[in-house]
Amino acid sequence: MKPAALGAAALAALVLSAASSAASLSTLHLRQQRQAATIHRYRGTERFFRNHPRLARTRVGRRALRFARQEIARTRRELRRTLAALRRARYPEPSWWLGQAACIRSHEGTWTDNTGNGYYGSYQFLLSTWRSVGGRGYPYEASPTEQTFRAWLVWKRDGGSWREWGTAGACGLT
Repeated sequence: MKPAALGAAALAALVLSAASSAASLSTLHLRQQRQAATIHRYRGTERFFRNHPRLARTRVGRRALRFARQEIARTRRELRRTLAALRRARYPEPSWWLGQAACIRSHEGTWTDNTGNGYYGSYQFLLSTWRSVGGRGYPYEASPTEQTFRAWLVWKRDGGSWREWGTAGACGLT
């Protein structure tokens, strides 16, 4: 299909889907967080003018409110595309590795573990380890998919070794 035959929206979607498939998982997660923060910021603008109706009726107030609503709508469209790209994202972990990771997980904890001992999430990441492989925030706040992806990165960084996890011996792994 020729680019000229595509409408502007279809062409933008095509470019976005190609870019999204090339984008790394962490980039997509960062984009999602940034878009959610943008929506939150402009919702605050709406809330301000709802609480101050006299200011909302001024020329500046109307303009600011209109801009905030446009930005919320635009960012929500972008967020929908980002979430769709996250659903389509392919994870590099092979199935045999996922089986080993499941054993580690079963001995480490639940996805939302914050045990108070400095280890977090289902793979009991140290915060420094989590951040060293590109994790943002705390591991227990991340999705199960994100935690598994970060564990894969640690495993690869360590040369295909489970040495970071003390429970690897219980699974027969090294």
